[in-house]
Formats: sequence, C-alpha cells, structure tokens
Amino acid sequence: MRLIVLAAAIALTGMAQINAQENIADSLEIGGQLRFRADMRDANGVTAGLDSQSGQNSMGEPGGVFGATSNVGGNDMGGNTVHQAYVKMENLVNDMFDLKMGRMELKYGNQRMISPLDWSNTGHAWDAMVVSRSADGYKADMILSQAVIGQGAPDANDSLYGIYFERTFGDIDVDFYTFHRHLNIGFSDDTFGFLAEGANFGANWSVEYATQTGDHNGIDAGGSALAMRADMAVQEGLTVGLGYELASGVDGTDDAFRPLYNFAHAYQGHQDIVTWSNLQDIVIRTKYVVASNWNAHADLHMLSKAEDNDAIYFGGGAGDIAGVGDIAGEGDIGTEIDVYMKGSLSKNVGAWFGVSQFSAGDAIVNGEDQSWIFAQLVFNF
Repeated sequence: MRLIVLAAAIALTGMAQINAQENIADSLEIGGQLRFRADMRDANGVTAGLDSQSGQNSMGEPGGVFGATSNVGGNDMGGNTVHQAYVKMENLVNDMFDLKMGRMELKYGNQRMISPLDWSNTGHAWDAMVVSRSADGYKADMILSQAVIGQGAPDANDSLYGIYFERTFGDIDVDFYTFHRHLNIGFSDDTFGFLAEGANFGANWSVEYATQTGDHNGIDAGGSALAMRADMAVQEGLTVGLGYELASGVDGTDDAFRPLYNFAHAYQGHQDIVTWSNLQDIVIRTKYVVASNWNAHADLHMLSKAEDNDAIYFGGGAGDIAGVGDIAGEGDIGTEIDVYMKGSLSKNVGAWFGVSQFSAGDAIVNGEDQSWIFAQLVFNF
C-alpha cells in the first residue's frame, strides 16, 4: 500500500485544514466502476503464419475501479486489488498549493504519454504524491509515483517522476512536461515534450512532440515522437479528421522512442497490433452524432515503419510474437479499419461496441489478416 498509509496519516493530522466547520463525511466521495467485455478474434493472430480460423470467444471478466474496495472478478492484478484510495487537501500554505496522496489514476494531456487506460479492465494506477498549483491561465503539477504492479506495472520498483505545466495563450492551450521513468528491466530515461491545441478556422487541432534521453538497458535512449491531428465539422453531426503520428526507431547507437503509459488503444488502432515505436501512422477519422448520447465512428489507420530497415514493435493484439521478425527494406505494416459505436444506455451505464479489420502488409513475416469484434458495458456507481 506504500503511500496510502502515509496519506491516511496526513489526513488524520490535517483535517482542520479542510474546513473546521464542515462535516468530514461531506468531503468523502466513494464511487466505483464495473466493466464487462466480450470479444472475438482470429485465434492464430497476425504473426502466426497460419490460415485464419473462425475465431474464439472470450468473455472479459468484470473489472472494477473502486475507492477503497477490491476489484471484482479474476483479473491478474498481482494482489493489488485497490485501484484508487487517496486523500486530497486543497489551498494549503496560504492557498499556495493542493496536495493529493495515495493510490490514484494519473491522466495528462491527450493521454499519449500518461493515461489511466480506461479500456483495460485493470487500468493504470499509481501510488503517488501530486503537488498542484493553479492560478489564472496556468496549472502546474509535480508528480512522484510508483506504478502499481498488475495495474500498468510488471514490477513494484517501476517509478515515474515528473512536472506537467499547462498554460493558456489566448485561444491556444499549451502543455509542457518532463518525466523521468525508471523500470526494473533496465530503463532509466527522461522524456521532454509539449502539447499545443486549439480551435481555429473551423477545426479542432493538436500537435504533440516528445524526445527521450537516458538509458534503455545499456542502449542510449535517443528517440522522438510526433503526433498531429485536425478535425473539422463538414455538415451537421458529421466530423472528419486527419491525423499523422510518427515515432522513431533504432538510429545507430540510439534506441527507439519507447512510450510511457499511453493510451495506445485509442491512437494506434483498436486491435493493438503495434506500439508507438518505429511507427508511422496516417489516420483518417470520422464521427457522426447519431443521438445526443450516441456517436458512430469509423477510423482508417495506414501503418508503416518509420524507417524500413528497423524492427516492428508489436502490441498485445498481434498474437504470439515469439521469434517473429520483419522483412528488412519493407515498410508496409498494414492497414486497420475500426468501426464502432460509443454512447450511454442510461445515466450510469455506458456502452462501446464495434468491429475491426486488420490487413497485414509486406513488412510482417508470416503476416495474416485479422478480424475482431467486441462489445463492452461500463457501470458507474
């Protein structure tokens, strides 16, 4: 529980700063979430070199996001079944800063760097201390954290420290950040970057760039990543967008860009075939407002290597990738089409379902196409 115990001690000694007149129970918030997902995909995967099969059914066991309660179901969370349990104290030291301590989700920017990964049944959680200061036009967070094993971390010694600064310049929001990551597999790197976004000329747009330095298990960390996106309403209810994402591969003695705790599922395709390393992804997105609480989406991802002679960095959706290589000089990873619906069935029940088709390119050894169908329900309480 690490920082949770310390947070509880601070809460007991610092209650007077919350509000001496206020009933403490009025400041306590308890909530939870259950997720159920069923999916069907080719049992062989895209790298098996075997003909597609009719598919396999797998029912996602219910996962939970609880304040001080256990997750429900059989998810492998390494014994850490508490997802969130934290204390937050505001306006400390003459209103200079807020303090949040305990086990919590972290979410910054467009979740390309730090995300709670709401798609996952277990998600990402951290035992953390976050010191925040807000004023007119800006907000700054200082983060000291350790990722929770089974909820985004394979090792209890994995840690993340950083500063995230948000500033508004007229109608443009700009975020600057620096994160230091230590992973017990031998990674110790620093990621520096910025995110700019706004709405101009009828389009919502964003640009994010990050670079890494440090050590990746004996190899210099020297990668960089770029993400650009613009979405425009072309008629009532219909939005069309264009995106471009690039992440470097191995360059001489420098390792590839290695993502932190990003929301890959939302950006590199629903099937999670590849990760944001040595990757170029040209994306066409459409969204249609079906009803006030339902949107229909269709996304096309055109995936290729950033450099043709580098390796493909596969994600968890690629299947059994042990021993799989790629063809040097071939850059085409493949294309993926995601068609899906997102909305709510009631105030506290959300739904997300769809179908995806991945068509393997020439760069994948033994590459095979893959279809995937999924449906997810989320209950909030």
